[in-house]
Amino acid sequence: MLNSLPDLNRIGVFYRVYEAQSASKAADFLSVTKSAVSQSIKLLEAELRQELFIRKGGHLIPTQFAHELFQTIAPTMRALSSHAFAKSSADEEVSGLVRIVAPPLFTTSDLLPAIAQFLGMHPHVRYDLNTSRTQEAVMLLEQDKADICIVDSSNVHIGGRASLIERRLMQEHECMMASRDYFRKNMKAEQDFKTINRSRFISYSHDGSDVKVWFKTVFKRKPDFITPFLSVENFHAMYAAVSLGLGLGMLPIEVVSREVNKGDLIAVRGLKASYLNSLSVLRIKKTNEPRPVRLFLDFLSGFVKRPGRGD
Repeated sequence: MLNSLPDLNRIGVFYRVYEAQSASKAADFLSVTKSAVSQSIKLLEAELRQELFIRKGGHLIPTQFAHELFQTIAPTMRALSSHAFAKSSADEEVSGLVRIVAPPLFTTSDLLPAIAQFLGMHPHVRYDLNTSRTQEAVMLLEQDKADICIVDSSNVHIGGRASLIERRLMQEHECMMASRDYFRKNMKAEQDFKTINRSRFISYSHDGSDVKVWFKTVFKRKPDFITPFLSVENFHAMYAAVSLGLGLGMLPIEVVSREVNKGDLIAVRGLKASYLNSLSVLRIKKTNEPRPVRLFLDFLSGFVKRPGRGD
């Protein structure tokens, strides 16, 4: 057991690195050099006597201890951020336009409630809201037609675009789901790679990227080629298509838990055969980001992780 608190500045750096899953992105956010961030992490690892990240292929992979540490400090860090935001901006009038691209489900469940609450503090901020597909959303961001782009599975869609800053909002487990009728008619009891690969797939992308990620996660390999039977824009369309028995598709476990418990939807290879999908905010690197955008993003991050939300 530690006899004293770890260095809180280093804890803050760890929080940003874990959230961004990147030392360079954390450095951009903190306005310091990448080497300074790396040094801070090394000192914290020495102080805690625990490895926090594994360096693999240019990526930082959090260890189990890092996951546990983040879950411990995240509520406090977000509360401090929200409190500092409220104190610094309470007496200052903020106005301007915030242009947001977000998935429909998140827009309904979190974004619009966040805007409603933010309105009480900053009534002169206006919004332009777009619910385009992820690929189109990233394009709008790069064309400077949006300030904030909220996307699912950012690792699938954006690759390593150096011009983008990523900030994780939340995570949720997703499973490959089938309707009861589709599962009974098309799936064998063993549910092996070959059987599942012959299925009809419903995907959020034209090339079936989300389906390939599921195969890679569950089987440690993915099909050479996937041609989705149907590609859809959002959760609501995916839910309807899977429920109607049109094929297999990825759905968040928490959102469809009632249907799973009733047996109307069945998780292929069980609920443990899931992958952790990240919902992230993407922004273009700017030296003069508008203040309303910066303030709303800080507020939204705290709002999504508010107590009692159920995540």
